[in-house]
Amino acid sequence: MGKIIFVFVLVCLVSGMQALTKEIDIKTEIDQLKKINIEQAMQIQQIQKLTNEFITQKEKYLIKSSNSDVTIGGYGEIGLNSYKDSSRNQIDLKRFVLFFGHRFNDEITFNSEVEWEHAIASASDAGETEIEQAYLNFQLAKNISLKAGLFLMPLGFINESHESPVFYGVERNQIETLIIPTTWREGGVGFSGESDSGFGWAAGLVTGFNFAKFDNTSAPLRGVHQELQLAKAHDVSSYVALKYQVPGVTLGGAIFTGNSGQGNANFKNNSTQPDFSGVDG
Repeated sequence: MGKIIFVFVLVCLVSGMQALTKEIDIKTEIDQLKKINIEQAMQIQQIQKLTNEFITQKEKYLIKSSNSDVTIGGYGEIGLNSYKDSSRNQIDLKRFVLFFGHRFNDEITFNSEVEWEHAIASASDAGETEIEQAYLNFQLAKNISLKAGLFLMPLGFINESHESPVFYGVERNQIETLIIPTTWREGGVGFSGESDSGFGWAAGLVTGFNFAKFDNTSAPLRGVHQELQLAKAHDVSSYVALKYQVPGVTLGGAIFTGNSGQGNANFKNNSTQPDFSGVDG
């Protein structure tokens, strides 16, 4: 009987020791977990601190960048035309464009665009050097602005966004080449605005066509628009454009109107030259 009791007590002591050991192990694990949690919390705090410092520095950088007075940019385009008859193959630096801008304050900015076409511009070469844009922009309200100078007409899909990545192919399409004289710009003043719902509008008073320059029946507007080069200003033109744009859908239309006779300043006075006075553009 005494042996049985001794064995029973021994079993109880062993069970108690195992329970105590297990409890100690659990407490040790809890302490380790607490230590890990504390370390993780410290790491999280350090990460948050670094993140906050990064955001602060980024905001300072952005504020500094947004206050930069001068901006410079540009793009270029080289095209290769390859034919079955390789003797016709041609590669050309079609255009090289530089943008220059200046911010006077939060409401007034200057924007300009200088373009060189076909690498060399001279009387005997195919290239041209031209000012495509040069205007002051006045931010009158959140979504309303006024521009004055030489700027692009809001007609067609790509005239205002005529950079090469926007093309629907390697070459500009025929509509924006022969019908709409991309890049079509005029000198004058224009208002524009847009809403958060996707509706936009533009209207202005600008230089118009000079029909005395008409010399190309395949692309009539390319010849008669003046590009603010000694532009005849006897007659001016106006334009109105409306656009609705949401992801996947663009709807719009525009009207450009004005007398293109320009007082007949350059028309030849002979029987072979018809009188185009009063012709509207």
